[in-house]
Amino acid sequence: MLNNSRSVCGLSPEKLLQCATIDGARALSLSSSAGSLEIGKYFDAVSFSLDSPLLANSLPDTLIDSLVLSAGNREISHVFVSGVDRKT
Repeated sequence: MLNNSRSVCGLSPEKLLQCATIDGARALSLSSSAGSLEIGKYFDAVSFSLDSPLLANSLPDTLIDSLVLSAGNREISHVFVSGVDRKT
Protein backbone atom coordinates (compact mmCIF):
# COMPACT_ATOMS: atom_id res chain seq x y z
CA MET A 1 0.00 0.00 0.00
CA LEU A 2 2.91 2.38 0.50
CA ASN A 3 3.47 2.70 -3.24
CA ASN A 4 -0.20 2.69 -4.22
CA SER A 5 -1.52 6.07 -5.28
CA ARG A 6 -4.58 7.03 -3.24
CA SER A 7 -6.04 9.11 -6.04
CA VAL A 8 -4.97 7.32 -9.20
CA CYS A 9 -8.23 8.39 -10.89
CA GLY A 10 -8.53 11.71 -9.08
CA LEU A 11 -10.82 10.33 -6.36
CA SER A 12 -9.94 9.10 -2.88
CA PRO A 13 -10.80 5.51 -1.88
CA GLU A 14 -13.47 6.91 0.44
CA LYS A 15 -15.07 8.83 -2.45
CA LEU A 16 -14.88 5.76 -4.71
CA LEU A 17 -16.71 3.72 -2.05
CA GLN A 18 -19.34 6.46 -1.78
CA CYS A 19 -19.75 6.50 -5.58
CA ALA A 20 -20.32 2.73 -5.60
CA THR A 21 -22.88 2.79 -2.80
CA ILE A 22 -24.81 5.91 -1.82
CA ASP A 23 -24.21 7.85 -5.05
CA GLY A 24 -24.95 4.79 -7.20
CA ALA A 25 -28.28 4.24 -5.48
CA ARG A 26 -29.11 7.94 -5.84
CA ALA A 27 -28.27 7.88 -9.57
CA LEU A 28 -30.67 4.95 -10.02
CA SER A 29 -33.38 6.63 -7.91
CA LEU A 30 -33.01 3.85 -5.31
CA SER A 31 -31.66 5.84 -2.37
CA SER A 32 -34.82 5.21 -0.32
CA SER A 33 -34.30 1.43 -0.56
CA ALA A 34 -30.57 0.87 -1.22
CA GLY A 35 -27.11 2.41 -1.04
CA SER A 36 -26.51 2.46 2.71
CA LEU A 37 -26.84 0.13 5.68
CA GLU A 38 -30.16 1.06 7.23
CA ILE A 39 -33.13 -0.86 8.61
CA GLY A 40 -35.67 -1.46 5.85
CA LYS A 41 -33.20 -1.15 2.97
CA TYR A 42 -32.03 -3.97 0.71
CA PHE A 43 -28.89 -5.69 1.95
CA ASP A 44 -26.58 -6.78 -0.84
CA ALA A 45 -22.99 -6.71 0.34
CA VAL A 46 -19.69 -8.51 0.61
CA SER A 47 -17.49 -8.94 3.65
CA PHE A 48 -13.76 -9.42 3.57
CA SER A 49 -11.44 -11.68 5.53
CA LEU A 50 -9.06 -9.52 7.52
CA ASP A 51 -6.87 -12.64 7.83
CA SER A 52 -6.05 -12.56 4.12
CA PRO A 53 -2.37 -11.80 3.45
CA LEU A 54 -3.33 -8.62 1.59
CA LEU A 55 -5.38 -7.20 4.47
CA ALA A 56 -3.74 -8.76 7.54
CA ASN A 57 -1.25 -5.93 8.03
CA SER A 58 -3.59 -3.07 7.13
CA LEU A 59 -3.90 -0.47 9.82
CA PRO A 60 -7.41 0.78 10.66
CA ASP A 61 -6.73 4.12 8.97
CA THR A 62 -5.59 2.44 5.72
CA LEU A 63 -8.10 -0.44 5.59
CA ILE A 64 -10.50 1.34 3.22
CA ASP A 65 -7.56 2.10 0.91
CA SER A 66 -6.58 -1.59 0.91
CA LEU A 67 -10.13 -2.76 0.26
CA VAL A 68 -10.96 -0.28 -2.50
CA LEU A 69 -7.60 -0.17 -4.28
CA SER A 70 -6.24 -3.70 -3.80
CA ALA A 71 -8.76 -6.30 -2.60
CA GLY A 72 -10.01 -8.92 -5.01
CA ASN A 73 -12.16 -12.03 -4.97
CA ARG A 74 -9.69 -13.92 -2.76
CA GLU A 75 -10.31 -11.53 0.12
CA ILE A 76 -14.11 -11.97 0.02
CA SER A 77 -15.38 -14.15 2.87
CA HIS A 78 -19.16 -13.66 2.53
CA VAL A 79 -21.59 -12.49 -0.14
CA PHE A 80 -25.01 -11.32 0.99
CA VAL A 81 -27.91 -11.03 -1.46
CA SER A 82 -31.18 -9.68 -0.07
CA GLY A 83 -29.76 -10.31 3.39
CA VAL A 84 -29.00 -13.99 2.76
CA ASP A 85 -25.41 -15.25 3.01
CA ARG A 86 -24.76 -16.86 -0.38
CA LYS A 87 -21.05 -17.63 0.08
CA THR A 88 -19.32 -18.60 3.28
